Amino acid sequence: YNGYCCDISRPFTIGAPSKKQKDVFQVLVQAQEAAQKTAREGVLASEVDKAAGEVLGEVWKDDWWGIGHGVGLEVHEWPFIGYQRILDDRAYRDRRLKENMVISIEPTIYLPDVGDMQIEDQFRVTKTGCERLNDIPKEIMQS
Repeated sequence: YNGYCCDISRPFTIGAPSKKQKDVFQVLVQAQEAAQKTAREGVLASEVDKAAGEVLGEVWKDDWWGIGHGVGLEVHEWPFIGYQRILDDRAYRDRRLKENMVISIEPTIYLPDVGDMQIEDQFRVTKTGCERLNDIPKEIMQS
């Protein structure tokens, strides 16, 4: 819209998803919801990552990576949420969310017996939380 980007995703299966794929996806949804509950003005990006990580880490330890990023004129912008675990960079850890920032919260996992799984939605940061900007159902798409 007017040069601004959007970044939303859902997993897609050919045929019905397996029970394991459904179970994995539900954990990703829970991680996204934990991150969403944490994100608000003034919160460090690393705190949003930690909230999702507490859900994901119980299941997969370190098999997941970044939780999200800012979205604007570029599809991937500051703040980068979660990459501070990979890159030992204080600029990543100490970036605070600001009101009206648009962020993507995108817990992602790569498992050999499941495939790539991700749920990604856009949120607008507010003083008291964050507002989801799309109404796409939180479900696995299938053919």
